[in-house]
Amino acid sequence: MIKQIISTFFAANLLALLLAAAYVEANQDIGAGESWYCEYEDFFEIISAIEATGEYPHFIEENRQRYEQYQAMNPDIPMSTVIAYVNVDMDNDFYSDIKDVADPSDVRVLVNKNHALPANWEPDNFVNIGAGHMMREEAATHFTQMRDAMQENGLRVNVIITYRSYGAQRNTHGNAVSRWGSASADRNWARAGHSEHQTGLAVDILHKAFEESMHQARYQETREFAWLIENAHNYGFILRYPNEYKDFHGYVFEPWHWRYVGVETATMMYNMEIALYEEFYGRYLVPEVLERVREFIMEQQALDEAEKAAAEEAAAREAVEDVTIDIDDAPAPHTESILIVPAQEINTDAQEPKSTAISAQLMAGIISSGFVVVGFIIYAISRRKKRPSAH
Repeated sequence: MIKQIISTFFAANLLALLLAAAYVEANQDIGAGESWYCEYEDFFEIISAIEATGEYPHFIEENRQRYEQYQAMNPDIPMSTVIAYVNVDMDNDFYSDIKDVADPSDVRVLVNKNHALPANWEPDNFVNIGAGHMMREEAATHFTQMRDAMQENGLRVNVIITYRSYGAQRNTHGNAVSRWGSASADRNWARAGHSEHQTGLAVDILHKAFEESMHQARYQETREFAWLIENAHNYGFILRYPNEYKDFHGYVFEPWHWRYVGVETATMMYNMEIALYEEFYGRYLVPEVLERVREFIMEQQALDEAEKAAAEEAAAREAVEDVTIDIDDAPAPHTESILIVPAQEINTDAQEPKSTAISAQLMAGIISSGFVVVGFIIYAISRRKKRPSAH
């Protein structure tokens, strides 16, 4: 009877335990600070765990057909990279399906020929890094540190362009169209709203000898460029338009254009040898990846709670069996003083129903308590869903 009661207790409350664990996890933030996703070490461990199951963490079901079409057109590109590219609309022609960026103030914001900044948006925390060149405070701080490090190594840093407003970019691109035509202009200058310079996070750095446009590409031959390739990530900067990806980002090679994306992101790109920011963004920074990470954490938490509950139930059963063995092994009582009552005189009809009724009531009470807990959890979750989002 004791074993039946314990088994009933765990069966009735196991679901409540799992729901409670899931509810707690759903209300915990993954990560803090400047990152909207969890801290990198844990984040990529989770990504690796998901990939180990054979799943692509950045796979978005509604993009399935686009993945298939893009891979058919680019069979040499691995499927995981295809998914990343499509996630940031690289399967669309440039300027053909333009989307507004969700958060222009995010230092990891993706701005390119298919993702635009609002015309009226500009940073509100400018810092002058010298000679009137303005950058957002966070980017300016890290650029100043990088510039100091370069100068300490005997390298020259000549800043050409930092922030450029929407209106200024419109004029620059318009002038280029007038002189060289739209196709050439689009390869060399961003259209208004599509320039990283409007974010206040980009800086163009050139050697004095290569300021003339016909020699700018030779900046890659300098010691300064070599130093930046190996060290810029330590300060949060990436080479935004690498030569080998011209067909994907849509610009001529710009060895002078460096973009601040944060030390964490730049360092991960360097360590993972991902040169194109669109690929990194499509793999790790699209919102659906964060949601998949959240789901995976909740799934693992539920499994852990289930295993814990099963272990506790097994331990309780083992304890009951130990007690039963002890009782069975106890010495028989002295029977000489016991009054032997004939079996026909025992009213079994009166005794059995009473025992059964007590057990049934006890078990029903335990089951009811489990469903009360479940009901409370479901009520709490439904109440939370009705609250306005804090994001």
